[in-house]
Parts: sequence; C-alpha cells; structure tokens
Amino acid sequence: MDNELFPIIWFGLIGFALVIYVILDGYSLGIGILFPFIKGAEQRGIMLTTASPFWDGNQTWLVLSVAGLYGTFPLVYSSLLPAMYLPLILMLMCLFFRGMTFEFRSKASSRRSFDIGFCIVTTAVAFLQGMIVGSVIAGLGTDDGNFAENVLSAFSWFGLCTGIALVIGYALLGAAWLVIKTEGQLQKVLPTDPATDDSFFLAMLAVVAITPWLMK
Repeated sequence: MDNELFPIIWFGLIGFALVIYVILDGYSLGIGILFPFIKGAEQRGIMLTTASPFWDGNQTWLVLSVAGLYGTFPLVYSSLLPAMYLPLILMLMCLFFRGMTFEFRSKASSRRSFDIGFCIVTTAVAFLQGMIVGSVIAGLGTDDGNFAENVLSAFSWFGLCTGIALVIGYALLGAAWLVIKTEGQLQKVLPTDPATDDSFFLAMLAVVAITPWLMK
C-alpha cells in the first residue's frame, strides 16, 4: 500500500469510528440525561431496557478510535493525551460508575439513588466529551510537539460551550431513540418539543460562529 494513502485511510477509519460511537452511544447517554424529565421508576426502567442489549458494544467504537489514533498517529496521540489527562480521567471514572449504576439498578431495593447517579454520570460523560472536542478545535499550545500549557487549559470557555451543546445533542438522540422504541405514556412525556430543538440549534450555531474567530 502507498505510504501516502495509509494515514489518509486510517484518518477516515478513525473519523468513521468516532461518528458511529457518537450516534450509537449518544442515544444511551441521552437516555440518562433525560431521566429528570421522566417521573416514575418503572418508566425509567423501560428506558434502560431499550438500550441494554446494545450499550456494551457501543463503547467498542470509542476504544477502536483511540487505539487507531495511538497506532497510526503516535505524535498526535502523545501531544493530545497530556493536554487531556484530567478530562479523560474524569470521563473514564464516570463511564465506570455509569456501568455500575446501569447493571445494579435492577437489583437495588431503592432505585432512586441509582437513578440520580446514572443521570449525573451520563451527563458528565457527555459534557466532558464535548469539552474535549471543543479544546481540540480551539487548539492546544505545543512546543516542539509537546504540550506546553497547564492541564486546566482544557477547561476553556469554548470547551464549556461545546460541552453543553453535546449534552443537548445527546438528549435529542436519546429522545429520538425512545420515540422509536417505546409507545404509550412514555412517548407523551418525552421532551421532544420545538423548544428543545431550538436550544440545540442555537447552541450549535453559537459554536459554529465562534470557531472561525478562534482559528485566526
């Protein structure tokens, strides 16, 4: 294979894996984000049941993209990882607790604490992912390929904007998934009104408008 084509192909594969992850795991994260809008443990249990056959496999796409970045673009990986240590560690911890609350909720006598925990960690995962993307778009300070800023630089105002936008986006994915997979009373209480769509549109519009200015 031509050496010039190899990185292009892998760039496409990594991008494809990330897009598939956002779509597939986005709806399961969105389900957790929507928990405060749904009253009743039974309805929340139905929401989780719609995602339970798939959610373990969805995270494989994230692992594939990270492994591809490490194996194909080691310089990018070595520059990016130190800059994102803190948000990545927080995200991994939240993913761990997300799995724990997901698996043990059905076995608990009182599910309220698990519902609260599941909502918090899924929202945190979505927010941290958006913040990481925003920090990469805004640019990282490097010196000869090495990260040259404070680890807290990932928590920029632009990263906060993209984090909020991704939380809203995942919530919309979760609502769309539940509209397809459920029926009856649960569909009626889902927050799928135009105001939610407008919030997501305005958040994304603000991010798109700010990005060119940051890239100057």
